[in-house]
Amino acid sequence: MLNKDFLRKKYLNSRKKLTKKFVQEKSSKIIQKLLSLDQLREARVIAAYLPINNEVGTKAIINRLSSRKIKILLPCYLKDQHRYVFGEFLGWQDLEEGPYGILQPSPPVRLRSPKDDEGSVIDSSKVEVAIIPGVAFDRRGVRLGYGKGVYDRLLSKSNALKIGLSYDFQVLEKLPKEKHDLEIDILVTEARILRSTKTS
Repeated sequence: MLNKDFLRKKYLNSRKKLTKKFVQEKSSKIIQKLLSLDQLREARVIAAYLPINNEVGTKAIINRLSSRKIKILLPCYLKDQHRYVFGEFLGWQDLEEGPYGILQPSPPVRLRSPKDDEGSVIDSSKVEVAIIPGVAFDRRGVRLGYGKGVYDRLLSKSNALKIGLSYDFQVLEKLPKEKHDLEIDILVTEARILRSTKTS
């Protein structure tokens, strides 16, 4: 089996070469399939991401979910604590550039309290559905990320339904897996919806 570093480089290079038209057209199809999932319609707290480097676009789904008064969370890096948390999305005007050029909720991101319900850090246990990017996925639900462990740590204690978004060319038969690697429950591409068979 090929190692993670080789696969990561290969699929990042392939994605880097995608045209703007390809990304827009495939992302639109992926989001339509995502919206068809009953689990997404029933959730009230959903973690999402903002794309970089030709990842599947998520602006349309964030706008759609926000219009339904669903709480949207995004990964947010806290410099003073050197860690990622989920911060609440309060609007496009509230975002600023974080690490790796990824937009995130603007500081100060405050700890949740009964009297302070907006702009807060949200405990990952509150997340019902997590929409997750990746470099590659396999049919079992194994995800190949960027090698930083951001989502592995963010969702390590979460029981959220984990939904991966990718282009169909990013789906492999089998990826190498380590014990700490995040696994997804559902994978949505422009061509299909795959429900994972969890690995041990």
